[in-house]
Amino acid sequence: MIQAYPGVSAGAASLENQLVDECVSVATAAGHSLDDGEVAKVGAYVTHAGSTITTSMLRDIENDSPIEADQIIGDMMRRASSFSLPAPILSMVHAHLGRSLQGPFSTLFDWTVENIDVIQNCQRSYDAREDQIAA
Repeated sequence: MIQAYPGVSAGAASLENQLVDECVSVATAAGHSLDDGEVAKVGAYVTHAGSTITTSMLRDIENDSPIEADQIIGDMMRRASSFSLPAPILSMVHAHLGRSLQGPFSTLFDWTVENIDVIQNCQRSYDAREDQIAA
């Protein structure tokens, strides 16, 4: 079990522990046994105050770099689902990390609004062509 360090609320430590439990459950269901002591040791490395060890995803977030939310967290969610395991914390983390897509989707939305007349004209032309083919 990962222990909270000063500056991290008990609630956050609880979420960390639940996340680790979900991942361990998925690994176990996939036939990979994990030693509880080793799991706790790795968690302590990453969460210990002053630790210089961080996850690659955290480094990407801190550097405003693209993150592999779907490749890492999404993959674990899909594996949990394939074993019919509940994964509410993985789902929450995945949804939160999806916020990194807000910028590109905002740009796409703005472009769509600016070009809605052209888009609708193209759609009408396409639909008319489809109607002619069907007739």
